[in-house]
Amino acid sequence: MISSNTSAPTHLDFSDVLGSFFDPENFDPDNLPSIGELFGEQAGVNAHRKNLDILKRNVENLDQLLDVASRRLFLTDWHETSVRFFEQLASEAPAMRRLVARVESTLATSPSAGKLEPLIDEANAWVGRIEKIREDDESEHLAAVGQRFGALYKLHHREFEQRIAQLLNFDGFVIERWNGGAGDVAADVVARLPAGDGRRAIVQCKHTGDPRNPVGSGVIQQVSGARQVHSADLAFVVTTGRFTKPARDLASKLNVQLVDCDDILRWALGGHRVLDLLSSSGQLPESFRSAPI
Repeated sequence: MISSNTSAPTHLDFSDVLGSFFDPENFDPDNLPSIGELFGEQAGVNAHRKNLDILKRNVENLDQLLDVASRRLFLTDWHETSVRFFEQLASEAPAMRRLVARVESTLATSPSAGKLEPLIDEANAWVGRIEKIREDDESEHLAAVGQRFGALYKLHHREFEQRIAQLLNFDGFVIERWNGGAGDVAADVVARLPAGDGRRAIVQCKHTGDPRNPVGSGVIQQVSGARQVHSADLAFVVTTGRFTKPARDLASKLNVQLVDCDDILRWALGGHRVLDLLSSSGQLPESFRSAPI
């Protein structure tokens, strides 16, 4: 059985595919009794009905991971690691969809724990394969995009603003204005949220030549104050550097979203959407989480 654990914010949590049928401290994981033996036949079937919902959620999770993989293809100009990651995930998707259909059919026609347990074992094996694909890709992908990421630090600050506007547009934002400068009222980019949401976001870009360069709380105050001027629902500060602790504390109080060098790596080359990154880190409520386009 896959043990329960909490994955990193940007990773999918496939660990609950089987659900929790027993206290793991009471049983030897290498010599598990069958579900029917533990709970009786009907209880085992009922447990698998719950597992079917979990399996369906994990198919949705795989779709989200495929969305990340497909975005990497374009962001990295079809780098070989991105191509391999997408192809491996895509090859696994049909097996899980067929498995869900088989579980549904078994539950509908001849439900029994004995017939369902092998299907859940297949799901368990599928989870292991997906996790291995993801884990194997992690270090290879970071190594492959390192040089591209370094190029961000060599951009002129105006080019950096344009790059951020392009990334927002790739996420589905509708760009209203992206050229900052004098008179921008602390908003280098003004955009509408994706998928016809209509809410407005403003973005202040702080380009640095070194990821260790700090960004202080002054810019947080400026952007927070500019939100009302631009009739914006969201205010972002995006930097190739890092935010000081006072800046982060103030941003939390003023509800200003922060995107630092680590976030930009995952956004600009990792395939993750910026709203998803902010939702996963707890900066945004789920109502702002983006849907695959």
